[in-house]
Amino acid sequence: MKYPPQILDSIKARVNLVEEVRKVVPEIKKKGRHWWANCPFHGEKTPSFHVRDEGNYYCFGCGASGDVFTFTMETQGLTFTDTIKKLAQQSGVKLPEPERRDPAHEEQRQSGYKALERATAFFIRNLDPVGRQYLHGRGLSDTTIADFQLGYAPDAWNDLRDALLNEGFKPDLLKTAGLTRESSKGKGDYDFFRNRVMFPIEDTSGRVVAFGGRVMDKSEPKYLNSGETPFFSKSHTLFNLHRARPDIRKGGNALLVEGYLDVIALWQAGLKTAVAPMGTAVTADQLLLLWQAAPTITVCLDGDSAGRAAARRVSMLALPVLEPNRKLQFLWLPEGDDPDTLVRKDGLTAFTRLLGQPASLEQVLWHNLTAGVDLASPDSRAVVESEMGRMLASIRDNIVRKSYTDALRNRLFSATRATKTGGKTAPKFGAEAMMQGAKTQAPAAYRPPVAAHPALRRLLAVLTRYPQLLPQVDEIIGQIDIPAGELRELTQALLRLYMQGADLEKVSADLLAGPHSATVTALWREQGVENADEEPANILNGLVGYFQGADRDREVAGDVARQLSQGGLSEQDWHRFKAGHRANKTVQ
Repeated sequence: MKYPPQILDSIKARVNLVEEVRKVVPEIKKKGRHWWANCPFHGEKTPSFHVRDEGNYYCFGCGASGDVFTFTMETQGLTFTDTIKKLAQQSGVKLPEPERRDPAHEEQRQSGYKALERATAFFIRNLDPVGRQYLHGRGLSDTTIADFQLGYAPDAWNDLRDALLNEGFKPDLLKTAGLTRESSKGKGDYDFFRNRVMFPIEDTSGRVVAFGGRVMDKSEPKYLNSGETPFFSKSHTLFNLHRARPDIRKGGNALLVEGYLDVIALWQAGLKTAVAPMGTAVTADQLLLLWQAAPTITVCLDGDSAGRAAARRVSMLALPVLEPNRKLQFLWLPEGDDPDTLVRKDGLTAFTRLLGQPASLEQVLWHNLTAGVDLASPDSRAVVESEMGRMLASIRDNIVRKSYTDALRNRLFSATRATKTGGKTAPKFGAEAMMQGAKTQAPAAYRPPVAAHPALRRLLAVLTRYPQLLPQVDEIIGQIDIPAGELRELTQALLRLYMQGADLEKVSADLLAGPHSATVTALWREQGVENADEEPANILNGLVGYFQGADRDREVAGDVARQLSQGGLSEQDWHRFKAGHRANKTVQ
């Protein structure tokens, strides 16, 4: 039921948010003008959950935010209607009488849900050895099969129809629920799903509302999904959301993958935040569903042209509904892999390593604007700027629109400056640029070994051992072009901790406890930084001087190359310069 705004305002005025939070987090304390507590939505040791007397809250750790209604809903697992009823009774606010429902319509609605529930039981009962063997072949255990209520639709025209009619369900109800269809040849109704492994699709309350069916051979279509019904809307439903929502809220990040088996494989492997659309393109309503549960959505895509096209489509869908606490990012998988095959082949570690290095929405928008564009051309730049304005105009939130406008114009300015100075790409700016590389790094199994420069290895050894020196060099390290590999991933992890405001005294311990432990240990041992005779700051200053000198060398090399191309320098002088340049680049 929809309640008048004045009723909601009256409830909020009478219910003290601080006292409601205190029921969940008794340790809440006032500091200054506001209240602080450990966040009830994610584990933390230092309070970052901020409550204002005005009646709203925000967590600086996980991004959870809202008012007394959202807090009650999320901590007690209530629907919005039940939350209003509870808080109205608690505060003494009298709610208007609900509209009278048509008893016959309500009975029909409940019968439809019951029919879908009984269809699920029918499919489970008919999961014969062939269907079970197929699911085992996809790496699923019997426990997972049972958890997701997977079943099988027999290769028959009306087995499900007859079974449900025998239970007392009416033919028209079965058609309304999408379980049967009427024959165009006048032969009566027939089962919609036949000879398919069946995936029940539940709503956010856990009720079965539809089904997806997958063939076990090479027949087409590979997947067949229920059509739109009074119980099921494809654009407003996500597979597995009701199971994944608690973990999504706890971690603050929802993972959107393509298929049912991708979701189930990740769940079985231990990653329980994955959901999937209904066999169709992602919709804005589905993004909003996920943003209700978490501030960040990671969209997992194939690394091919279809994946890039999907990223463009999703990014454009997201723009009108972006708000300051809504983040969208993208993960590309190695070509030929999906989450299901990757996890079965290499385990969850390989997938989570990729998951830790997403591409931002800003990067995707920039790629959409500039892919295949010659930014050295004034006409092309004008087209990019015009398209940028048109695209960003769709962002309704003023703050978000300004933020993205500034970011993309800075990229355009940098790229333009780079073309004018002979570069082909925009220069990188500090730690943020390192965190936002143009492509996701593949895990160790997918990358070639790279022999990194000794100066870089020494720099990383010093910074991982003495991370309190990072503020002195964050801009320098962000400008170093580090090849793909373990050192680049270590650098990104180091900068990520720094940019997220981690305690610098604890960064070394965090790195040693994580996936980069072996790399860090090897660097320390190789460079002898734990027992260095020289002060770490002095070592760092020497390395900074080297990398700054390398930048100047590149600028000089660019100037000399332009003089050569313009006939202002002889080829003999050019070779003499190159020889001296190589000699100067030698690092002891």
